[in-house]
Amino acid sequence: MQSNSNGLCGDPIHADTESLSILVGDGATIAFPQHAEWVAPFKHWWEKGFKSWRTRNKGDAELMFLRELGPPHYAITDARGHELSDRWKEALTIKAWAEDIWGRTR
Repeated sequence: MQSNSNGLCGDPIHADTESLSILVGDGATIAFPQHAEWVAPFKHWWEKGFKSWRTRNKGDAELMFLRELGPPHYAITDARGHELSDRWKEALTIKAWAEDIWGRTR
């Protein structure tokens, strides 16, 4: 598989599955500017996955979008073990993105 400009390999969307699982890096936080380049590809994958899911399911079907925070050791921490970002706030931001994208795929 060839990497694109941001180091991502291929397209992680599998249209024949009933779930969509895309890992957001290795504990990276969306609050750090150096990770901003990852936001657009993930939004694109979510939109593509949502559209694919909608084509395979009836109008009254429900899709669960799970933003997994993981246990505390998943967080990026300083030398004393304090988290460097607010993962709950980030989860709410990602939730808002997903709801917006979901609404646009109707």
